[in-house]
Amino acid sequence: MNQFWLDPYLWIHLSGIVVVPIALLGCWLALTSAPSSFSAIVEFLLIFVIGVSPILWMQWQKPFYIYSILVIAINPDDLTPDQQKILTLFENYRNPLLLLLGAIGLGALLWQMEAWAQGAIPIVPLPPILRLPAATIAFFLATLFLEVPLSVARVMLAGNANFLAAEPLPIQTIRQNFTIVGLKVNKILPTA
Repeated sequence: MNQFWLDPYLWIHLSGIVVVPIALLGCWLALTSAPSSFSAIVEFLLIFVIGVSPILWMQWQKPFYIYSILVIAINPDDLTPDQQKILTLFENYRNPLLLLLGAIGLGALLWQMEAWAQGAIPIVPLPPILRLPAATIAFFLATLFLEVPLSVARVMLAGNANFLAAEPLPIQTIRQNFTIVGLKVNKILPTA
């Protein structure tokens, strides 16, 4: 096993992929809750563009900082050299094509859900005004929980030799090049 695979934050963010089917189910339930006010293509484009664009842009330009959980993040000053090296791998192994393929795959699923929603019996009674926002938020979450694990998987496949050869990413570069969300703390998970 690769030495850097022992970092629990990699596994936490990789396991986020399990949220994708749940979020897609939420999107589909919202789509079936009431008749659409728009044509299927307009609704698809609204949900897809709003649900994918911010996450795709973030992962492409300023990737999600994996040393965070929910609303707390490890202060970059408190990262270990190995954690800084993992962030170097995120910088070096960013793959826009992989991210784009993930977004296209989600788009294909959304298109199918749009088609299936037309003939489905409503399960969740949402007011019609909440149908589109609920579907968009759920699709946004599906995108987030797909794109971040795809980036993590790409880094995990970089191999131990690349990890050992990587230089720790400077703190200032981490602050500039990553999307750091949440309250900054010294430590989140216990370490050995």
